[in-house]
Amino acid sequence: MNKMIYSDPDNNEFVISCEDIPDLYKKLIGKFPEYWKQGNCSGVFEIFIDNVIQKRLSIGFFEELGLCLTYEDFYDKVIKNRVLRQSKASLAVYDESTLGEVVDIYCELYVSKGLLMPPALAWKGIEYFIRNGEKSDELKWITPYDLPEEGNWC
Repeated sequence: MNKMIYSDPDNNEFVISCEDIPDLYKKLIGKFPEYWKQGNCSGVFEIFIDNVIQKRLSIGFFEELGLCLTYEDFYDKVIKNRVLRQSKASLAVYDESTLGEVVDIYCELYVSKGLLMPPALAWKGIEYFIRNGEKSDELKWITPYDLPEEGNWC
């Protein structure tokens, strides 16, 4: 069975579908920044197949600069005869010139400034993930290894 779960800033979990997109837009973008100031200031969308996580889109919030998106694709890796669930992360980039500058987005979590984008642009990646379960081609994506040494991601 396939399902998508959204965990909001207060850690409430909801099973969602494409039908929920208008309501999610009203909360995540329409009520920016108030919506994101609650709880842990972040949100997570996860796709499960037969109760095994397959994909994740994490959203971080910084009031002055917007939202950052981290996409993860999960796979199984065998290490010493054990199967471990691993992920490959991709980071949505807004401004490559500021990837070496970090800002404290909340609770001493430092993220590269260049990963934070206006909410309306972040929404393109969020909506695409909800509809297709993949990262959007409308955004530029890099791996964490592409960040400068002084950069960071969540």
